[in-house]
Amino acid sequence: MSRFQPWLVICLLMAGVGCKKKAQPPVLLSKPSGVSKVTPVPSEKKKPPLPQQSPQPPSNDWVAQGLWWLYQLRYQKARESFGNYIQHNPHDPAGYFYRAATDWWELAQNFDQDLPSIRRNFAKDYQKTLALTKPLLKSQDAQVRAKAYFYLGGIEGLQGRLLITQKDWAKAYFAGQRGYKALLHALEDDPHLEDAYLGLGVYDYYTATLKGVRGALSSILTSGNRERGLDEIQRVIQKGTYATIEGKVFLIEIYLGHEKKPDKALRIARELQKQFPQSPAMQLAVITTLQANHRWPEMEKEAHDFLNRSEKKVAYYTADDIPAGHYFLGLSRLKLGNAEQGLVLMNSILKETANENSRWATFAYLGRGQAYDLLGKREDAKKEYRHVLSRKDVWDSHTEAKRYLKKPYVQNPQKENNSSSF
Repeated sequence: MSRFQPWLVICLLMAGVGCKKKAQPPVLLSKPSGVSKVTPVPSEKKKPPLPQQSPQPPSNDWVAQGLWWLYQLRYQKARESFGNYIQHNPHDPAGYFYRAATDWWELAQNFDQDLPSIRRNFAKDYQKTLALTKPLLKSQDAQVRAKAYFYLGGIEGLQGRLLITQKDWAKAYFAGQRGYKALLHALEDDPHLEDAYLGLGVYDYYTATLKGVRGALSSILTSGNRERGLDEIQRVIQKGTYATIEGKVFLIEIYLGHEKKPDKALRIARELQKQFPQSPAMQLAVITTLQANHRWPEMEKEAHDFLNRSEKKVAYYTADDIPAGHYFLGLSRLKLGNAEQGLVLMNSILKETANENSRWATFAYLGRGQAYDLLGKREDAKKEYRHVLSRKDVWDSHTEAKRYLKKPYVQNPQKENNSSSF
């Protein structure tokens, strides 16, 4: 499984959450400190100085502001903006819906942390959104009904995604169905509400391809349609108002996953990086699609730049992004056969990560095992793999560890023979 996390955005995709086409960048994850004794990528010396000025959000629209801050993963800033919208529009479900999306995104982004207060906030905003949409569904104004159905579909989509993370397949399916039907009603009332097609597309695609859902619910599942889902996402990208960016991010996810078309994913990731050059999220999308394409020298260069920006806190890059930089730079060094440098970078993650349950710590232990295998230290490698198995299974880390316990990790730059997503 790819290390890219459009699950960080996919949580919004199922709901059709988006921002205006001209809205600003997103962001991503991690934790503290600098690299010690790591060889820089030579070409990095020729890069121009990194900009120190942070881009600013739109100033005349609370929802646009909130979405902009949400894409920077500045959750409290996003909540403040949506709170302002709620204060001035107390009977409009939009503010509560977007605030619930903020809670969802924070939960999804920090899945390796226990955040009970955020879960409670999500539950409250979920219920409030449902309560405010109900009377609007009876409106004589088709446009008002359409928006109400849109937010109803969106909030049920978010609820479904939350239940999926909890592996509560039955409840997730029924929430998804409620959302799907609401989005169909929205389009009946307003056929030009193009953003609704994003939620429909996600539902159609995932109910047709998700093994967990299909296996658990095969007797009752009304299956989606893979091709229709892809067409609906493409439609949003071409005609959507708020969800164009999310549609592109979703395509990256499916091209890296079930579709197995990493070259197409990379093209889209490059487009988004060009559109949002200050966004850590979009840069990580490029890094992980380069990984999926086995383009290790390019990945090394991009990861080094990501780490540099995170250490210097350029724009909305933060120290919390540093472990991700260390991991992907270390991974690229391993893939290029530099086990010593890879080991240094994996060790850096373990030194700087305060959260023992961090996903990056798990990846670091696995990376250390790979490095030890490359260095011919098989017993040390086995120790690391066993440690991975003692931890929570994150993104198939247990599958990888079991594979390398049976057979040592071997680096092959000409043909990747380990089928590892690491």
